[in-house]
Amino acid sequence: MTSLFLSIFLAVSIHLFSMAGVALLFGIKVNSISIGYGPKILRLKNLTLSLLPFGGYVRMQDSRVESLDEQDHVHAFDKKSRLIRALIPFSGCFSLFIVSAFFLGNMATFEFYSGINQITSGALHPISIGSTYIANAINFANNNAPTIVFSFVAIKLCALNSLPLPILNGGQIIMELLELPEKINEILFKIGAIIFLLLLTCWGVAAFSSVSQ
Repeated sequence: MTSLFLSIFLAVSIHLFSMAGVALLFGIKVNSISIGYGPKILRLKNLTLSLLPFGGYVRMQDSRVESLDEQDHVHAFDKKSRLIRALIPFSGCFSLFIVSAFFLGNMATFEFYSGINQITSGALHPISIGSTYIANAINFANNNAPTIVFSFVAIKLCALNSLPLPILNGGQIIMELLELPEKINEILFKIGAIIFLLLLTCWGVAAFSSVSQ
C-alpha cells in the first residue's frame, strides 16, 4: 500500500509541475500549486501539500477571476493564444505518458486505452467490476517493484485526466481550442463537475465494497 500511495503522490506531482512548468515557459504567472486534498501538512511559499494525494491543481494568473492591471495581462493565462492555453493541460497528460512509456515501452499505449475502459466500466459497475479492479491494483502494488507500480499509476492517471470532462485535462483542451462563450463554458463546467462527482462517488462505493469483501 505504501508503494501505491507514493506512486500516486509522485504521478500527481509530475502532472502538476509539468503544467506549471509549461505555463512559466510561456510567461504565465503561476499563483499556486496544490498537491492533494484534505488537511494541509506543508505550505512552502506557493506550494501546498495536503494529506490525500489523489489530485491537485495549478492556479495561474487569469483576468477572468482576478482584477489585473493592464501591464499584468501579458502574464495572464486567458490572454494567451488558444493553442498555448490547450498546450498546458495537454502537457500534464503527456508528461505522465512519457514517464510511463520510459518503463513500460509500447505497453504504455495499451494500458492507456485499457485505463479509459477500466475507469468507465468500474464506475458503471462499482460493486462487481470496480471493487475487483481496486483489489487487483492493491495486490499488484504489493507484488511488484516500485518503478513498475509507479508506471502503471502514471498511465492510469493519464487516462483519467484525458476524459473529456471540463474539470479534467481532456475537457480543458477541448474547451480552450473551441473558445466557446463564457456562459456556455460555465454550463459545461457545471455539468462536467456533476459527472465527475458521480464518477468519484461510484469509485468510492467500489473502494468500500472492496474493503468489505
